Amino acid sequence: MIQKNILKLLLTIIISIHLSCSNGEVLYSSMSGEASYRYFVYVTNVTSNTVTAFESETSNGLLKSVGDYTIGGSAVSITAAPNGEFLYIATAATLYGFRIDRTFGTLTTLSGFPTTYPTSFRSIKVSANGEYLFTSNTVGSAVSYTIDRATGAINAKSTVTSGASGGEVAVDPFSRFVYFVDNNSQVYSYKINSDATLSAAPGSPLNGTAPFGIAAGADGQYVFTSSSGNGAITVYSLNQSTGALTVEASKGLTAYGGAGTFHLAASASGKYLFATNNTGVNKCLGVMDISNGSLSHTLSSSFSIGNGTCEGIAADPVRDFVFFADNNASGKVHGYSPIDRGAIFGNPFNAQVGPNRVTVVAIPK
Repeated sequence: MIQKNILKLLLTIIISIHLSCSNGEVLYSSMSGEASYRYFVYVTNVTSNTVTAFESETSNGLLKSVGDYTIGGSAVSITAAPNGEFLYIATAATLYGFRIDRTFGTLTTLSGFPTTYPTSFRSIKVSANGEYLFTSNTVGSAVSYTIDRATGAINAKSTVTSGASGGEVAVDPFSRFVYFVDNNSQVYSYKINSDATLSAAPGSPLNGTAPFGIAAGADGQYVFTSSSGNGAITVYSLNQSTGALTVEASKGLTAYGGAGTFHLAASASGKYLFATNNTGVNKCLGVMDISNGSLSHTLSSSFSIGNGTCEGIAADPVRDFVFFADNNASGKVHGYSPIDRGAIFGNPFNAQVGPNRVTVVAIPK
């Protein structure tokens, strides 16, 4: 019994360290518990040019609107530091920045924003430690920025190649590496240096099959991409020193979600990978089990949640909930719990017209 208790204690310490960022700040610790955070979900609405803010109840994930905010264009991407300091939204060529109220989740525009850029954004992503912002654009380049933790201001540090047409961005959970997909055929890997400049990982870029969505696993061991053409999900193992990716052919799923499988999100526990489909033909949400990087759909291959036009998706950074946008005139946001194997309480929730991108934050109380 004593030996078992010692093992449990060691495992708890290891998990707590595992969930710490590179500068030693614990972002999310299993020792704290879900009740130690306030949860907020932010959804951009591409038709109404707005962002809807929701508070999410701790126990059941239920969403309650806390306000709508107007932005000057149709959003293409949204991101926030998972611990809820700042929120950034990209429209075609404009970047918006907001401070998140840590109690109520309301938004206040940051000084110096919005800012207009000469190229159109494709995707943006804040690192887990809240120190870096990465953007990809439609002309085949990506930019890294540092984030001022007091003001939210950003400072460009590095411009690199990210493919001819640009695509989504993923950052490993320890803020060591960043990955960009080119919608045509490739996956680009970079090591994040301490000054936010980027160094290409060995073997980058790797050839893919029309990759569109990308997500990094919660354990920092694997990266996943989706193909919008046939729905195949590819698994890559991640070199812990260099960030280089290696295709793990036996771990992925061929033609898993069908045409229109775009966006991916990995659960906080590392047990599940989620995918949305926006064709209106295939089911809206796919849920896959993850075991040592291998994917299966023993839980369920897909769920008829939404109207089949689902796009942006985001996993809760602490709880095993996932939220996704149903991009149709009814303006619905959906929540799902893989533990309960179904829609969360009160689902679906009303946003504005044309919800398309989602991000979730967990703010320490």
